[in-house]
Amino acid sequence: MQALLAHAVLDPEIESISKAGRFNVYRNNYRITLRNALRTTFPAIEKLVGPEFFSALAIEFAERHPPHSPIMARYGEGFAEFLAGFGPLSDYPYLSDVARIEFARVHAYHAADAEPFPLQDEVSIIDALDVPAKLHPSVTIIASNQPALSIWRAQVGLAASEPENWEIETGLVWRRDDRVAETLVSTIEIQLLGHFARDAVFSELLRDFTDRHAAEALISHFIELAAAGIIVLAGHTT
Repeated sequence: MQALLAHAVLDPEIESISKAGRFNVYRNNYRITLRNALRTTFPAIEKLVGPEFFSALAIEFAERHPPHSPIMARYGEGFAEFLAGFGPLSDYPYLSDVARIEFARVHAYHAADAEPFPLQDEVSIIDALDVPAKLHPSVTIIASNQPALSIWRAQVGLAASEPENWEIETGLVWRRDDRVAETLVSTIEIQLLGHFARDAVFSELLRDFTDRHAAEALISHFIELAAAGIIVLAGHTT
């Protein structure tokens, strides 16, 4: 019975089982709830496509992808992939990457915490080079063929306008001091992040850098990422 009811709520073709329109009310309320959840998670997408189009888009997504969790704040995990495959939006490939950024912010907010590196002085920094480390659980890396992070920033008021130069960007989203943050990452930082995608020791990566200046740059970026709480001590998740 529960499965039949769930199917009826999600299936717009089913009208006959509605008595005095009450079942349609339930269905519409269900759709509105999911649409509002998506609107909360993806405000930049709504701004980019417009409220009316977003509302129709959200209903279409809700009918194809019902929630698997009662926590509506986390609804929309597959929205970016849905946008990427939605024919009418094929001329706007950046939308799916902007959506990935927005959902990454939700993930970062709800992710577990982890113990940061104790970088109080030169000795502790040197010690950090030989300690197993990993990416903070809140970290998501968004490699885009579009300036997705710059576009997102423009929509939410963190940039004055959309980017003038349409360049490839790799963005990173994580939680720092109970606040969700985002930044662009460089090629050398991407290499560092890839190294720490699993528990790893920095000195193992450093061995591959025989050029002194390149090694110094790598150490500098490692310290910056560790100080920002992006790279953390391995095995300390709460």
